[in-house]
Amino acid sequence: MSRTAWTRANSATRGDVASPTRPFRWLVGSLALLTALFIALTVMMIAVPGYTRDAVLRHSPALTHRDLDTAVNVTIAYTAVMHVVHVAIATWLVVKALKRRRWARIALTVYLPLATVGSLASWSDLRFAWVVVLSGVVHLVIIGLLWLPHSVRAYFAR
Repeated sequence: MSRTAWTRANSATRGDVASPTRPFRWLVGSLALLTALFIALTVMMIAVPGYTRDAVLRHSPALTHRDLDTAVNVTIAYTAVMHVVHVAIATWLVVKALKRRRWARIALTVYLPLATVGSLASWSDLRFAWVVVLSGVVHLVIIGLLWLPHSVRAYFAR
């Protein structure tokens, strides 16, 4: 049995609205891409601490060498923790949305733009701007996948 036939038969036996399988696959893929972006940023900050050091020095040129080292370590740790929290929240909300929880779709629609605005602090150094731009685009894709495809709207309308 082909995948399409199986999906139709399985949806028909469950009484579901047309399955939003393809948009949901893209949704999960977008979340995986977002996670990969944040991992890449954290690895880059750890592997090349000079970038972070330069960014910290631009904001606080009066730091002593010891304070600068502390500030760089705190910045890297803060970035890693914030991205772990962001991915955890987004993943939890996506899982709930996949279970047809309308509140999760609305929460993602509100949360992702707020997360994008929060990431604008990274614009202070153009070396990190690529993450802001790409994560903002992924956020928009996720929101679009939650609202634009007809199959997804029908899935949540039920």
